[in-house]
Amino acid sequence: MYYNGTFIPIEFPGADQTHITGFNNNSQILGWYTGRLANCSGPNACIFLLDSGEYSTIKLPLPANEPRPDGAPAGIASLIALGGLNDNGQFVGSYYRTLEWGIDQFGNLGPSKAEVRNFVATPDKGGAKEKGELVISAVR
Repeated sequence: MYYNGTFIPIEFPGADQTHITGFNNNSQILGWYTGRLANCSGPNACIFLLDSGEYSTIKLPLPANEPRPDGAPAGIASLIALGGLNDNGQFVGSYYRTLEWGIDQFGNLGPSKAEVRNFVATPDKGGAKEKGELVISAVR
């Protein structure tokens, strides 16, 4: 980021990579990061909001995948896109969710029917579970 003649790097603490996907008129910056040192595990643990120099992780309540027929954990939907951020702190994105499982021509179990859904997420700043974490109050 370039501010007052100075370049300021935006790097989530401990991340291998930091990606910016949106910003607003309140100088808030939305993005995602990767890296095991940054505790980035799973599809919702890797979203952040940078606000007044403070990084907050965002917990996104994505729906569960349909159960697997073999009883193994099916997990939750996967975030596939993260987009703009408005002045109210709402942001948009897309996720991929498995609806049905099937066996492919090689005998492997995998998704046979899936959906991609877009969403608008609204942060609940009063619902933070611990310092530096934002909870999403609504995903539509």
